[in-house]
Amino acid sequence: KASEQNKALRTQQEAEAIVEAVKKERANQAAKMQDMEASKNAMEQLCSKLRDQLDQVMSEVSQMENEKRNAMQQLCSLQSDLDDAQRQREEMSQAEMQRERAFQEQVQALQQRALNREAELQDAAQRSEKTLEQKLHEKQRAVELQTSIAEDQEKN
Repeated sequence: KASEQNKALRTQQEAEAIVEAVKKERANQAAKMQDMEASKNAMEQLCSKLRDQLDQVMSEVSQMENEKRNAMQQLCSLQSDLDDAQRQREEMSQAEMQRERAFQEQVQALQQRALNREAELQDAAQRSEKTLEQKLHEKQRAVELQTSIAEDQEKN
């Protein structure tokens, strides 16, 4: 009986040790589960924070893309304005050169007309002078002729 009691006591001690080991294991597992649950909660909070940050960054990226698009539109508009201004400047330059050429041509034409008119006037003046000289010469001959006739009549 004593050996059976010892055996029963040993079995009971072993069972208690097993129960104790199981309790310890369950406590360890419960602690691990709590740690894992805490880690899971921390990870979920971190993920939520990261999602919020990602949303904010994506919003900023979207805003920057809009600003970039607006800047590109303004740049295109300014480039178009610059192209228009350069084209207008070129057109004005061409028009100014044409006006200058036309003015030079007018000046040359006027100078040529003035030279032609001067030549015509000189020619007319020379003709007029010759005509006057001829008339004067004719009058002098007429006077000489009359004087000669008058002298002849006096002698007679």
